[in-house]
Amino acid sequence: MAKSWQKPSKNSYKIPDYIKRENETRFPKSLVESLRQDDKEASCFVISYRYYKDKLCEVRDLLKNCHLQVLQDLRTIGKLSNFKDFYQNGIGSDPIDNTNTYAELYDGLPEFTKLKENGIQGTARLFYFTQERIFHIVAITNAHKETKKIKRH
Repeated sequence: MAKSWQKPSKNSYKIPDYIKRENETRFPKSLVESLRQDDKEASCFVISYRYYKDKLCEVRDLLKNCHLQVLQDLRTIGKLSNFKDFYQNGIGSDPIDNTNTYAELYDGLPEFTKLKENGIQGTARLFYFTQERIFHIVAITNAHKETKKIKRH
């Protein structure tokens, strides 16, 4: 007569050795912690497009090498760890008031936000604000918003 099937008990299963347990790691905790402390990237600015204004975007209209300058500036910002280093690295931080000219830039931004602008080769602008180590890009324009002038080379 055939034996009836029985459900195996929990204790009868053995987890293979090659499967990692939750608390086990390949490296000692002290090494992992020291690596995190020395991680320079952990202290750099993170670039965010969360508040980017697509309707104000003029990246396609940037003249000459302005688009390259924007990328170089963003690369520089991504390597910085302190807002105070912006000026030394050629990143403008001119404050922008919430006036009629710039009101559309402030729409939808968190309360008490202070926008800044970085000039790009004449009249093009990168509008942004920072929160802790987050660099929020708000808009990139080909012309200065106040004068709407485009510098032709």
